[in-house]
Amino acid sequence: MIRKRYLSLVVALALFGIMAVVTAPAFSQAVVLTKKEGSQFQYSTIQSAVNNALPGDTIVIPDGVWHERVYILNKGNSTDPITIMGTTRNGCIIDGGLNLASATWIMETLNGQEFLVTTFTHSLSTLAAWDADGTRIWTYGSAAEITDNTGGKPPEGVWYDRVNQKIYAKGFDPVVAGITVSEYDNSVTIDKSTNIKLANLTVKNGGASSLKITESTDITVQNVNVKGGRHGITISNLAKTILSSRIRIDGCNITETYNPEWWVSDFKSDTTAPMEGVGIWIVSAGDDNVVTNCEVTGFLHGISAQSDADENNVNNNLEISYNRVHETAEGLGVDSVCFNCRVFSNTLYNVYTGISFSPAWGPLYVYRNVVINDRYIRFNRATTLYMYGLGLKIGWSARPSQDVNIYNNTFISGKTTVGCGMSTTNGVAKNFKFYNNIFYSKTIDVVHASGAPEDGFFYDHNLYYSRTSSPLIIRWKKTLAGETNLFNSLVAAMVATSNSGADWEANGINADPMLKGLSEYPCNVSLLSGSPAIGKGKNIKQLGWPDSLNVEGGQYNIGASQDNTVMAPSAPTLLKVASF
Repeated sequence: MIRKRYLSLVVALALFGIMAVVTAPAFSQAVVLTKKEGSQFQYSTIQSAVNNALPGDTIVIPDGVWHERVYILNKGNSTDPITIMGTTRNGCIIDGGLNLASATWIMETLNGQEFLVTTFTHSLSTLAAWDADGTRIWTYGSAAEITDNTGGKPPEGVWYDRVNQKIYAKGFDPVVAGITVSEYDNSVTIDKSTNIKLANLTVKNGGASSLKITESTDITVQNVNVKGGRHGITISNLAKTILSSRIRIDGCNITETYNPEWWVSDFKSDTTAPMEGVGIWIVSAGDDNVVTNCEVTGFLHGISAQSDADENNVNNNLEISYNRVHETAEGLGVDSVCFNCRVFSNTLYNVYTGISFSPAWGPLYVYRNVVINDRYIRFNRATTLYMYGLGLKIGWSARPSQDVNIYNNTFISGKTTVGCGMSTTNGVAKNFKFYNNIFYSKTIDVVHASGAPEDGFFYDHNLYYSRTSSPLIIRWKKTLAGETNLFNSLVAAMVATSNSGADWEANGINADPMLKGLSEYPCNVSLLSGSPAIGKGKNIKQLGWPDSLNVEGGQYNIGASQDNTVMAPSAPTLLKVASF
């Protein structure tokens, strides 16, 4: 339920011609630009300081809420970058919205229902809203939707009447709130820039992305909080000519929050639904980009890498490592051409789908990740259907996912750990290799309709375990004539499919992996003494695949843990735990 005290809305506009009002914080501190040689200059806005920055200069922004959208079009160099930083990470806030605290709300009747209404004289095409705590408020796309009493949508929310330029509020009282509005733009844009470091501050309320990097190279974003926006951080080259390369996102906290009583069916049935976007979106970016040691919570997708529709611009040598992603529908997606990319040592938990390849076209290396997709999600409001997702989802109808190597991961699923979103008979997944993984299901099948040797699928040295007596494997290696679809053990599956694929899972194990901390959350996936997974993995170095650890003597454990350690970092301090 939406909180009714101190409610504030953040409305994302979509008309580029509207200029946001720029106001400095309500105190006398100034933005300080320190030149390379040591001289200092003071400015009343961040943008003014940025406009005057040259290679080697440093901009320090005092604590406070800076209501402006900052456009960075600067070029440092490799020896003299331009640094833009806040005094404190949580205290220095760049808010891309325009505060309308003095807005007047009146009661009005629409389609026989009463609403609180305020006049808004800008032209919007989209609308987004948050409360004072940063939790999304439902956004309706039409008068018919906001007055619909059939129970198909949440009972509270907002709607923008573009014709009459009014904002309608339903189910809560916004009168006591200050209102912030923003164009459909970004709070901070780094465009056609080189050698920029943005650090130690908070960016929020971008109508498109709170922080967007486009056509830029050698950019570092470090220790930055990002809140709200359709997307948190976007690294993009869509419809541009210069690739965004050597972008490093390090130690950032990207947060969006949803009402826990919303349903997935609500989002799918309404094109203006607020649950959308990506925490960190790397789309047609370029070469050698890194996303590491970040925390992403909320959003529809946590971290997503994509190429453009024509696949002319692809992600090459991308690294996604040591991140924590939770409270998202999809934790991590590689949905693109992604040459020599590495996804390793990430922890994904309380997600519906863990890792998705829809499609992925490698070579791509996915290793030492911990994926806990035991979230029982509200899937369909009309039928009150709850569902578990997949730990690892493979497949897309338009083109195959291929050339993906998946090794030394630990998957803990409420239901299925590995499965194809669509049948592999249409060639939507090829050349997948699985080594040294733990597939652990709390309920039923571990592997469901994965892939066959003729598709280039291969499994070996993996551990399979289900806590129930339900089938362990369903339609493994496709269904051959006369075979059963359901196998209650690894041995049964091997015997039934012995005529398809030499050495297929010859060294597999069907046993409890004996994980150290299943009662903890997220789970501690270290292996207890006596675990059957200790020392039973294949030596990955012999395959020539990358690894984040140097395993002494090549004695690999199965799963993400070596030497009783958890690979992903401890969680950074959250500004707010997200939920939906």
